[in-house]
Amino acid sequence: MSDEDMPLANSKVHYETLSEGRNFKVSKTTVHAGGETQWHHHTEVKDRFVAVHGLLTVEFKERGALKKVEVRDYFELNPGVNT
Repeated sequence: MSDEDMPLANSKVHYETLSEGRNFKVSKTTVHAGGETQWHHHTEVKDRFVAVHGLLTVEFKERGALKKVEVRDYFELNPGVNT
């Protein structure tokens, strides 16, 4: 499966793997206006978001409640969070 074929996102989200090792993967994700991913869960992955241009809204569930964070620069999610 290529990075472009990731099943989690709509057509306005594009993935590119920049580097990959035994215990890590660095990806560039470009989210155009209207882009979104499906709800998903990371068991062991820590997500780090860096907004290079524009505003990224990250929605996640914390203790059953929906939380929204507007990312203008950097935001980090720990493993085990539903996004």
